[in-house]
Amino acid sequence: MVRLIDGLETTGVSTSYRVHGAHLHTVSAFFTNSGGSVTALAVSLEGSLDGSNFFELGSHTFDATDLSAQGAMFHVAHKPVEYVRARITSLTETGTTAVYVDYSNGGM
Repeated sequence: MVRLIDGLETTGVSTSYRVHGAHLHTVSAFFTNSGGSVTALAVSLEGSLDGSNFFELGSHTFDATDLSAQGAMFHVAHKPVEYVRARITSLTETGTTAVYVDYSNGGM
């Protein structure tokens, strides 16, 4: 397991991580919030063959259950890439929110 995003408080993207052709990807995203609540959160996993040009492999928009649990997991299969990175594509919140995204693949 690798932490791609570690406490980001706004939308944004992680640095890339080399996965050497992995094609089975698991993403676990969770958040903490103090002084308010989170009403919308979406996270995507992006992949690249060269480490420069990235495209979306998969994404997850938190539903009410995920927001209540403050976490969610999603999987992407059969998409071999050399590099991955995570992106927080939307975050609507009050208070202070920190988002964390962990990544794992079948070869780790």
